[in-house]
Amino acid sequence: MLPKKHRVPVQKFPRKARTSYNGKRFVVKSSPNKLSYSRVGFIIAKGVAARAVDRNKTKRMLAEAFRKNEKILKTPGLDHLVIINPSDKLDDTNLAELNKETNAALSRLEK
Repeated sequence: MLPKKHRVPVQKFPRKARTSYNGKRFVVKSSPNKLSYSRVGFIIAKGVAARAVDRNKTKRMLAEAFRKNEKILKTPGLDHLVIINPSDKLDDTNLAELNKETNAALSRLEK
C-alpha cells in the first residue's frame, strides 16, 4: 500500500492535466504540484469491474507497482492519475496483461 502522503485526492486533481502515457488498458495524466515528492491516484469505474472487491484488488496491484518503483515517487513535484479504460473488462488474464503494461508505463514515466 502506498503511504498516505503519496496518494493524491482524485477529486482535487486538475481536469486539464496533460496525458503522459496513453496505453491500451489505461491512461496516466500528470500535473505539477508544489511538494517535494510525487503522488499517485487511481480511477476505476464500475464498468471495468462491477464488484468493489475487484476494483480494489486492481488499485492495490497498481499501487504496489508504483511503490516498488521509488524513482517515480521521489521525483519532486508531480501528481499522476491512472485511469483504467472502461471498455476493457477486468478478469484474471487481463490483470496479468495490465501488470505488464503498468511496468512498461512506469519505465516510460521514469524518463
